[in-house]
Amino acid sequence: MNKVNESILTLGSHTGTHVDSRLYLREGREVTASLPLDSFYGKCRVIDLVHVEEKIHRQDLEGFQIDPGDIVLLKTRNSTLGYVKFLENYVHLKMDAAEYLVEAGVKTLGFDYLRVSKPEEQRG
Repeated sequence: MNKVNESILTLGSHTGTHVDSRLYLREGREVTASLPLDSFYGKCRVIDLVHVEEKIHRQDLEGFQIDPGDIVLLKTRNSTLGYVKFLENYVHLKMDAAEYLVEAGVKTLGFDYLRVSKPEEQRG
């Protein structure tokens, strides 16, 4: 008798499909093709923020050990929302949290929704 261990994964078609380069944030910056290949692989640090209701602030991240060169994946309640349609009330990163990750020297940030921030809150 063969034993089989099976899993089912359900993903939206946009899941894991793109990278936003610095050009996406500000004109005149690097395009995705110029990013080093090692930005896309390596050990990562998963930060569990499922308790955050809507906005991730610096203080939400400060209790976690984040080292220069880390690949950081933020796990939020977004993962439980599903991707049937775009939801306006998704958990998102506030500028103070983004600045903290930059100061910490994070190499790559992974996020569990279609956007990492709210469009009206971006600055360029």
